[in-house]
Amino acid sequence: MGCGSSHSLPRQPSPRDPPTTRQRITIQSVRDATPPSSVRKPSSYYQAIVSFLRERELNFDEKPDLKRCLLGFNADGERFLVVMQAIEKQDIILIYSLCPDNVPESRRKAVAEYFARVNYPLLVGNFEIDMRDGEMRYKTCVDCEGLDDYPNLIKKLFETNLGTYKQYIKGARKVMQGTSPQEAAQSVSRGQAELQAIARLLAAALTTSS
Repeated sequence: MGCGSSHSLPRQPSPRDPPTTRQRITIQSVRDATPPSSVRKPSSYYQAIVSFLRERELNFDEKPDLKRCLLGFNADGERFLVVMQAIEKQDIILIYSLCPDNVPESRRKAVAEYFARVNYPLLVGNFEIDMRDGEMRYKTCVDCEGLDDYPNLIKKLFETNLGTYKQYIKGARKVMQGTSPQEAAQSVSRGQAELQAIARLLAAALTTSS
């Protein structure tokens, strides 16, 4: 059960204004953090996000008025901002990974084509580019209505987001530097099988919870 494009979501904060704390993150470190899971429904989806991050002792900035948590990551030399947000009225948990570098106007159409190529086989989430300013981001979200296992759900959504962003943002940077969208998409496709396996786990968790 996912969330589609019909929901109107607020524009996210720019990665140019990151949280005050940064940390090194790996996908394995998130997988290894396995605090006791509870199926008790949280008081809010935002509280479920906060609890998830606190249990894993991750540094983050809270924006309770916006129902957002901001995390600054430095993973394998790639610095980026992660926004985790709850849309309470629509039962949505949303995660964005935002690239700190905007695409020059002359390369935005090429990067948009690259994203179209890599989005097509993805099972969960999608890459987006703002054609007005060149901002790039990867989005995963889920409609939580009727679901129960929030810690496991958020964990899998989080893993998928970080893993997919790290895999494919490299190709976007190549396109920014002049590589063709087709060549860049082919160069990053080698890790696609592992990411799709993670996505299948997420899909299975959603089916089980519903």
